[in-house]
Amino acid sequence: MPTPLPSCKSLMSSWLAFFFFSSVGRIFFCTFSSFIGLYILHNDYKVAQESVSHQMKGLHTSLDGRISDLEKLKQANVSDHAEAVE
Repeated sequence: MPTPLPSCKSLMSSWLAFFFFSSVGRIFFCTFSSFIGLYILHNDYKVAQESVSHQMKGLHTSLDGRISDLEKLKQANVSDHAEAVE
């Protein structure tokens, strides 16, 4: 009588056990985990960079507005002073 083929479930569990408990499996798992960690860090860096860029853009816009207001005020003071001298 031929030996019966093992079920899919037992083949899968034995393959998983071999994979995770062998040195090759551990190396693959560590490598995969490292790449996932680097991917997460890269995405976090991109989000932080975008946030800082957005804040700096707002600060730049605010300072440009203040400088424009000061230049207008200075121009108005120079005009008033010129009229007073004449």
